[in-house]
Amino acid sequence: MKTGKKIIFYTVIVIILVSIPFPLRAEEEEKPLRFEAKGYLMSLSTFFKGDSGNGDYTLTTHRLRLETRTFYKEKLSLNLTCNTEISGGNLVSSPQWNLLRGGQEQAYWNLSTGSKTRTGKQDIFIQHSIHRLYLNCEGDFYRWTLGKQRVAWGVMRYWRPTDIFNPESPLQVDAGERQGIDAVYFKPQWKNGLGVDLLYSPSRFENRESYAGKFNFRMGEYDFSLLSGKVRGVPISGITFDGYIGEGGFRGECLRIANPGQKPYYQCSLGGDYSFPCNLSLTLEYLNNGGASGNNAVNPFIAGQGFLQTRRRQLAGLGAGYQLSPLLYLQSFTSYDIDGGSYAFSPSLRWNYARNTDILAGTSLFGGKKGGEYYRTPNLIFTQIKFHF
Repeated sequence: MKTGKKIIFYTVIVIILVSIPFPLRAEEEEKPLRFEAKGYLMSLSTFFKGDSGNGDYTLTTHRLRLETRTFYKEKLSLNLTCNTEISGGNLVSSPQWNLLRGGQEQAYWNLSTGSKTRTGKQDIFIQHSIHRLYLNCEGDFYRWTLGKQRVAWGVMRYWRPTDIFNPESPLQVDAGERQGIDAVYFKPQWKNGLGVDLLYSPSRFENRESYAGKFNFRMGEYDFSLLSGKVRGVPISGITFDGYIGEGGFRGECLRIANPGQKPYYQCSLGGDYSFPCNLSLTLEYLNNGGASGNNAVNPFIAGQGFLQTRRRQLAGLGAGYQLSPLLYLQSFTSYDIDGGSYAFSPSLRWNYARNTDILAGTSLFGGKKGGEYYRTPNLIFTQIKFHF
């Protein structure tokens, strides 16, 4: 970072540290320290059915996640989450592995290490990483967060243009997993839905830092937010809304992205959902991505490293969920590429096998015209077992 930016960064840190004692003094009678620990053990197996040019691939990942939280007088907490992963299958030995694996290369602090080990005719990959590490301070009207954290903006269910730090793919197999971002996050909160989100994230690369602000307010039955800033050196601005029409949800997002030296473009999404009395819920969304790349390297299975990315401009999505029984939940996501005439269909079934054990099985099927969003995307089958403790 340049000298001026370093001064701003460290000044913000000093302000955080100085402000911490004040909300703590009023509750000195409480127990000073409290410790929580939890985690899970997961096994995820995926079979990719390739075409004649790519062949078939298998990948099995075992993950042990340990999460600890240490509280000081309930206002100050230190959060640490560590992962140990072992991945095997012929995909690990293939040239595609480095493209799929993802990592923390864009993070300010690279808190991950991994290596390949040869076992028989195939490789296994062993990785240790600090998934989250942040200090959190909460007052009556604000919250400070400093460190490697999850920052999830946006209101849509599948395509969230304003989720500008770690966008999530609606088709990724390991649903909900996000890399996280190294940042200083300040969120004061007032009454009547008014509030702001302020974020600064440094970068190891010149002119690639991020800083953004979001102003939140309420009008009638709708929540709105206006955002602006720079993300990895790219100026952005946008708006979101979230509310109801009758008994159904209605929401939308629009983001303007102005890459230096290029014409600005817009990413907009609109959608809604409705829950029926028969345990059925439906979600319908539309995405218009003015920055669609047409690049076949865009991977639908992993979370993005930058802005939301698609090959084609217009996509429509339909999500459905149905509670078959108290222990069985069926869900699906169908995406149709309006411009290219291709489609994706991804159903899955979750079984709450025991109080702390979930079993998930699903598939993703792709087809359509040559050159479409999902053209030549390999079909896959996956199973996941997750034990929480």
